[in-house]
Amino acid sequence: MSAEMQVDAPPPPPAQPLERVTCAVDLKNSNRFAVKPGARDYTKQYSHVYNKRATALKAALAAAAKKKWPGAKVAERIVKAAEAPPGSRMVVTGTSFKHMPRRPDVIDDYRDLFGDAAANRTEPASYASADDELILEDESGRLKLEGMPIDTLVTGLPLAVLGCRDGDAFKVEDWAGCGFAPPRPDAPAASGDGPKLLLVAGLARADGDAADD
Repeated sequence: MSAEMQVDAPPPPPAQPLERVTCAVDLKNSNRFAVKPGARDYTKQYSHVYNKRATALKAALAAAAKKKWPGAKVAERIVKAAEAPPGSRMVVTGTSFKHMPRRPDVIDDYRDLFGDAAANRTEPASYASADDELILEDESGRLKLEGMPIDTLVTGLPLAVLGCRDGDAFKVEDWAGCGFAPPRPDAPAASGDGPKLLLVAGLARADGDAADD
């Protein structure tokens, strides 16, 4: 008759708090990044990034549309779809914009910064609502879309939609994206003994913190 022997493993050593490394900051040379009064430039906006991306993806969207809906007419610009006779079936391409009435307006925020409206305003539990609208836009104009799953879509998506104009809106039968860009080859590793910077987040190892998951 044999008996099993159970040996308790020794307890792990207590975790030692990590010491945060400090570094010197050269405030004198850091001032070169400060924007001087009167030198602010507001001509560089995110709209230029959207326009450049939309132009670069226009051919990819048209190719995806022709592959998914062979024989369907692809409108060159949104204004062509807006001017088409009602009931004309076609494909329109552009970038999505989600109009959300509950979303705060930055202009109103600045206007009411020191007023009574800011003090009395209550934040909604969710910015999404049944009044949200999905709009397709390009450099020629905008077109309201109907029949899209608005609750699952956001602003900034390159889309191709199949449907027909119905009044001031475009009734969507089906829609598609242009897919993901092909992966780029990895850049060669940098050589040399110069300083390197590693950015790491989410380890939760200092001061006894524990990750949630």
